[in-house]
Parts: sequence; C-alpha cells; structure tokens
Amino acid sequence: MLRKLITSVLFFVIAAGALAQNPFDEMCLTTEELELAKAINAYRVENKMPEIALSRSLCYVADVHAKDLYFFYNERSRASMHSWSGNGRWNECTYSNPKTDGRCMHNKPSELTDYQGLGFELAYRDNTDQATKNAFDAWINNEITRKVILNESSYLTFDWNAMGVKAFNGYVLVWFGTITDNADPVYPCGQTPESDSLSAPDLKPQKLFYVVVASYYSQSDAEKDKIRWEKRFFEPLKVLKNNDKYRLAVGAYNDNAAAEKALKEIRKQVRDAWIISL
Repeated sequence: MLRKLITSVLFFVIAAGALAQNPFDEMCLTTEELELAKAINAYRVENKMPEIALSRSLCYVADVHAKDLYFFYNERSRASMHSWSGNGRWNECTYSNPKTDGRCMHNKPSELTDYQGLGFELAYRDNTDQATKNAFDAWINNEITRKVILNESSYLTFDWNAMGVKAFNGYVLVWFGTITDNADPVYPCGQTPESDSLSAPDLKPQKLFYVVVASYYSQSDAEKDKIRWEKRFFEPLKVLKNNDKYRLAVGAYNDNAAAEKALKEIRKQVRDAWIISL
C-alpha cells in the first residue's frame, strides 16, 4: 500500500512538472513540429488555400493539452482525445459528440491565453518515432480531418488565421484559430528572436468582429441565458458589453467578411442576428 501511495504521489509530481514545462514565454518548436506545420501549409497551398501563420498562443494550448493527454487521458473511455482532465487551470470537459460538445474544444484558447478566437483541434497518437509524419498522413487521408485542414464542408464558414503545433510522447496536436494571434512570434527551439521564423510579425491589437444572437440590459441576465443559447448552437458564446447592453455573441472573427460568412449560417436559426465590432 505504501509503495502504491509513493508511486501515486511521484506520478502527480512528475505530471505537474511536465504541465508546467515550456511556459508561454519560452514556447518554441522542434524540427519535427516545424516540418508538420510546413506540411500542413504546403497541403493547403496545393489545394488553393492560403498558408496559416504559426501562433504562440495556440502552440501553448497544444503543448498543455498534449501533456494533459499523456498523463491523464484514459484511452479506454468513450471520451475522445479532445477531452480535458480536471488537473489543470482549465475547465474539465468530456468531448464525445462534436454536435453537442464543441464548447469543450473551442473555448480552450481563451481559457489558457489571451487569444479570443475560437479554437479547433486535430489530435493523433502513436508510439513510433515518426508520430508527427504519421499524424499528417492520417489527417489528410481522413475525410473529416482533411475538411478541417482545408476549411471545407461545415468548416467553410471559418477562416484559419492562426495555427499551433505540438507533440509530446506520441501525442500530436494541431490547433486552428479564427483570428490572428497578437502574441509574440514563436521560434524554432534554439533560435534567437532576431532570426527568421514561420510566425506572423507582432501585430497591434486589432478590431474583432462578432455575430450577436441576443441582447440584454444586465450582465447577470446574459450569463443566465448563455447556457440555453449554447445548447442551441453547440458553440461557445461570449458575453460582450456594447452600447450599455450585454450581447451574447459568436466569435471572434478577424474581419467583417469572415463574420458575414458566419452570419449567413447563424441566420438560418436566428433571423435577426447581426454583426458588431469591438
């Protein structure tokens, strides 16, 4: 019994340490991770889609989740690898059905960083030393994940403006985001900030666009009704203060054109939805 207790304590100490490694300010990408990002962008260009800038924020989210999966994910459970344990500074959640559990995934970037866009994740695991290459091959040969990479089908209403990549002990994760990341660029491991990187340059805070589905006079009323609306949309909603009212909104989006694409779909359910910018 004592041996089991010591092993358990040691496990959690190691796990906590690993989850704390590679903090946001020290985030970097290995050669394998960079090659995966390049492969994804090359595949998009091949299919007449624009490249996606690497994001420090989304790389951080991918890094944290890869370690959370390695230490705490139960592969025998019905939950997918998009689930998150209750062992960190995020909201624990189970992702089993993409039609009902989207909030589990899409909210994580804003829970862990200052990134306010929606997040979409691809996850893969194997025990070989070619995990990142195998992940890419698996994703482009799977109809669902290929559509995510290329913004096809139900992902047509989103523009990927940021991408995060991380691998940890066989878990390979890629995150796509709907807005540009204003955090500092992310660099290859061992490379100085003065060197070139694959990231977009540091940007000034930009105006973001949201699709509003409901409006309230008080924040408490908006927060109370938020759960009901999220069950209807299966998407995370934000409570935003605008013109002395509190708006329930979907987003954020980089520009009005991206918001208009989302608005077209949302108006199939909410005819009087509209766009605001903040």
